[in-house]
Amino acid sequence: MTKIACVGDSITWGFTIIRRLRYSYPAQLGHLLGKGYRVRNFGVNNACASFHSDLPYGLTPSFRAALRYKPDVVVMMLGTNDSKKFNWNPENFRSGYLKILERFLDMPQKPRVYLMVPPHIFSSFGPEPFALSNERLEEQVIPAIREIASSKSLPLIDLHTAIAEKSLLNDGVHPGRAGAAVIALEVYKEFSLEHSVRD
Repeated sequence: MTKIACVGDSITWGFTIIRRLRYSYPAQLGHLLGKGYRVRNFGVNNACASFHSDLPYGLTPSFRAALRYKPDVVVMMLGTNDSKKFNWNPENFRSGYLKILERFLDMPQKPRVYLMVPPHIFSSFGPEPFALSNERLEEQVIPAIREIASSKSLPLIDLHTAIAEKSLLNDGVHPGRAGAAVIALEVYKEFSLEHSVRD
């Protein structure tokens, strides 16, 4: 049984999705993969990569639970909430992201880790400095994630390109069922591509 841990914020958790236990992207990924895979959702609403933010993912019970799960595969998507001016600091983001990532990479079973670029932000959810920022996401957060993926030679799943239509997001930030299905399919395709190359 291949154990997959989906790590992230409210986009992973399935915020705004009715019956999220069935229709969040981790749930739909489990359905696509079928027998032989166990997919667990370790998303946390409002979570950030930075340990100096209002909600550091690395300090949550869900992160500790993901480590205890001893996954064979980790799919990690953080950065949307780091785009708030209140949270954003390039050094803190990078160091926090790497700290979380390396806890998984250093596990004895050596899980395969996939990093994900977050989707577009169409709704800011409030005024500065607490608003989400697509500009900050595109100009600072995403390049940092890409650089980390490259430096660690890790596969990168680009949801910013895959989910560029507001209609796939229930509230301008969080995917609905259809958007979650797109995420699940992108992850599934990456799995399939990598396995076919190995074979």
